[in-house]
Amino acid sequence: MTLLTLALSESTDLATLTAIEQAARDRADAVELRIDYLNPNDQNRLPDFIQLARQHQLKTIVTLRHISEGGHFNGPSDRRNELLVMADLAGADFIDLEWASYQQSPFTPRNARLILSAHDFKTLPHSFKDLPGQMQSIPNAIPKVAFMPQTINDSFTALDIMHNYPGSIAIAMGEAGLQTRLITPKLNGFLSFFAPNASAGTAPGQITIQQSQDIYHWEAINSETQLFGVCGFPVAHSMSPAIHNAAFKAIDFNGLYLPLLIHPDHETFNQFLENILQRPWLNFRGLSVTVPHKENALKAIKARQGKIDPLAEKIGAINTIIFNSDSTLSGYNTDYTGAMNGIYQTLNIKKSDLTNMPTAVIGAGGAARAIVAGLTDARARVTVFNRTVKKAENLAQLFNCDYDSVNNLKNFKARLIVNCTTLGMHPNMDTCPVPENYLTKDMIVFDTVYNPLRTRLLKMADTAGAMTVDGLSMFINQAAEQFKLFTQKEPPLKIMGEKVKKILLEKQS
Repeated sequence: MTLLTLALSESTDLATLTAIEQAARDRADAVELRIDYLNPNDQNRLPDFIQLARQHQLKTIVTLRHISEGGHFNGPSDRRNELLVMADLAGADFIDLEWASYQQSPFTPRNARLILSAHDFKTLPHSFKDLPGQMQSIPNAIPKVAFMPQTINDSFTALDIMHNYPGSIAIAMGEAGLQTRLITPKLNGFLSFFAPNASAGTAPGQITIQQSQDIYHWEAINSETQLFGVCGFPVAHSMSPAIHNAAFKAIDFNGLYLPLLIHPDHETFNQFLENILQRPWLNFRGLSVTVPHKENALKAIKARQGKIDPLAEKIGAINTIIFNSDSTLSGYNTDYTGAMNGIYQTLNIKKSDLTNMPTAVIGAGGAARAIVAGLTDARARVTVFNRTVKKAENLAQLFNCDYDSVNNLKNFKARLIVNCTTLGMHPNMDTCPVPENYLTKDMIVFDTVYNPLRTRLLKMADTAGAMTVDGLSMFINQAAEQFKLFTQKEPPLKIMGEKVKKILLEKQS
């Protein structure tokens, strides 16, 4: 069993005791006692900490990380050995020692198992790929490596280590490596570290234990779990993990949906797909694709002679990738259906009601492509506005509509306005794609941004008395279509909608 481990970094004895009690309530399997964070006098209470953890059936890992190795301990070697012996005699289950320190001054506990670790907080050293094999030469030792990936593609090294060395610990730190912490139970990794709360992590990229359970359903992850994720840059704001994981749980589907931070360039995205295809043992089955990768994804699938849905081909962008059982890829675009259904359902109108409606679409990226396709199919009179006029022209030519610079939006008399840019998205919620005083009460305003639920644009529309369509309706509709493609099952729409609304309301409170 992979240990769900809370990393505790309190500086006082009382705070540490309180944290251990909380770890038990949070259903952790183990606690890492970072005694290098403790005040020197409080380090002597280590036996009390271990005893309390045992009373709550928590495994204990005692770590005394030297300042030269990224920790906080700066005492003499005699004090180091004294504390390690204390931990061993007090009944610690594991003692974590840096590999470099162990080689210089070996410590062999009588009772605890050794975790031999190596860390690099800046990059991925080439030596880390083979280091676990060297560490396993020490009897009964558990190898651990943790590094900072430069891109998500570096993080596959951590997954390879867990796959090649069962029972090891391998962590890619930071946001680009988050998936390595969550995939650990699938690969039979020894443990994964999480934080007690959002401000108490001991390494970059640690999410909270509550998130591991409430969003990612840690207890349900096993070797048979199918993997899915959302590719974007940024991606931390995405509600997709919450909505899809909640839906998986609702229908008892063994899936895990992850946030995947992929840098904007096509090369990084293309290499990411290649890394997945080279590792069928990961059992990746599907991806959602968001800004800025919808066109990158289309190119990548075409380059591999994959299947592109005719609608996605026409739009020129995809937002869904399926990994087929024969190792081929298929691409789809569910933004089209999500956006148009969002408009029809929210406004209670029919497709024919959009005929000849003067419409301003702001933006020329992947989402704009899908929405322009839908609106022109409904015979609305669309003008594409974009900061880069050439991109607006290219999109307009595809669907035989007009285009202009976004600077000229103020002169356009629109009846329907659709924001397909990221302006107004968390955390830049003060931005807005339209000028002040542009909106009027006879307009319909549709913002594809869903985080926050009420963007600055929609608030301005409310003040002007205009009708509004928020991005949540589009998001839920397109996610439901993706869910069908991922699972071949009907999506639990009510649960998906309630989950996202709950999280968004919590963020705004």
